[in-house]
Amino acid sequence: MLQFESPIETIDFLRNEFGGVTQNARGGLYDLICKDEKQRTFIVEMQLGYYKHFIQRSKFYAFHRFNTLVAKSQYTFNDLTPIYCIGFLTKPIFPKTKTYYHYGTLKNQLGEEMDAQLPT
Repeated sequence: MLQFESPIETIDFLRNEFGGVTQNARGGLYDLICKDEKQRTFIVEMQLGYYKHFIQRSKFYAFHRFNTLVAKSQYTFNDLTPIYCIGFLTKPIFPKTKTYYHYGTLKNQLGEEMDAQLPT
């Protein structure tokens, strides 16, 4: 679907539940986590029902993954690999479009891509 030149190397089918970073922080649960040979992460979420805040949930998963990659004083920010959140949904989250495939990135007010590390 994403047509990358780098094949997926690992797929984790286990229960991918993660806890919050602090005692009062929220955790989450996603269906699959994959890595390709370039160490890019693919978080896969599958939903049978309608989920009103799916975009926010995807960002939450991706940011949490970044948080686990960056250990204090052991990691630099210039070599972080991209994290992709892929959702397979049976109900539309963009009701005004008939398009079945959506791709988003972080862009500035001119529409220029600001960061390619977190495509959602």
